[in-house]
Amino acid sequence: MARKPRIEQAGGIFWVSGRCVEGTRLAPGERDLFLQLLGHAASRHRWICSAYAVLEQGYELVLTTPEANLSRGMRDLNGEFTQAVNRGRGRSGPVFHGRFKAAAVESGAPFLEVCRALALSPVRAGLCAKPGKWGHCSLASLTGGAARPAFLQDRWIAEHFGGKPKKAISRFEKFVRSGGKHTAPEVKRGLFVGSEAFGDELQRVPRKRSRTPRAASRPALSALFPRSAALEGPGRDARIIEARLVHGYTLAAIAKVTGLHPATISRIARKKESESRRDGEPAGRKELESWRAGEPVGKKEPESRRAGESEKKKKKKGKKHK
Repeated sequence: MARKPRIEQAGGIFWVSGRCVEGTRLAPGERDLFLQLLGHAASRHRWICSAYAVLEQGYELVLTTPEANLSRGMRDLNGEFTQAVNRGRGRSGPVFHGRFKAAAVESGAPFLEVCRALALSPVRAGLCAKPGKWGHCSLASLTGGAARPAFLQDRWIAEHFGGKPKKAISRFEKFVRSGGKHTAPEVKRGLFVGSEAFGDELQRVPRKRSRTPRAASRPALSALFPRSAALEGPGRDARIIEARLVHGYTLAAIAKVTGLHPATISRIARKKESESRRDGEPAGRKELESWRAGEPVGKKEPESRRAGESEKKKKKKGKKHK
């Protein structure tokens, strides 16, 4: 039986979850890795992450997708995480059971209920006694119990609970604690959380994935990787970065045209994303501009340093002649 196509909605809010296969539990370092890769995916696909909970047996996320690209982004995230976990454990096979689950969420009260459900997930799973005490949950990062990742967006808290950010977070924490006995929100028709009117409107959204504006205007891979181009060195990496991070091509598509393994493509892109996050620059832009200008991609030495080295060489030559 064919699987139902997912609802892909630009500007939609989604409650996304994945469960580990039986017998698999995520170690603390693996949970850290998942959050790191989530940050990369959020940056690459322009997602807005409002809440997360990474547990021993899976994850739950609240994501807003400005572009209709949830499936593509989750395929990247789950695929890269599975590869990394399997390398670390020296094993093969899936980490998560089947496809990820995603339910569209209506803004307002339904959205708040889902965010509360994520904050309570570690408590319901028996991983901690009180909300905010599990380090791999967004509530802990909001209240100072864990480091706050750069990709977590918390403006919605002040919008819904009012006041300055610190006060608004305190009010949200009270809202979470007041729902300790509440069950998780119902996913109606297996598609959405919210009113029936929201569900009816959602049903009218086309299920067929439409090309995003970025995908419609991007150059073909054959243009990015002409046969005359060298497929090694910094020039190759710059092309891979452009294809992956600027134009959003999949690992498989880039691997096919370059002849490289998808894991190699992933490592090149992830390395650049990590560097860009430290430097505060959009991933891939600097190398792309240098490559197009015909300049070397690596770091240039300062003029003063090169001039100093030339003077040293002249002095050494002079001493030899004497």
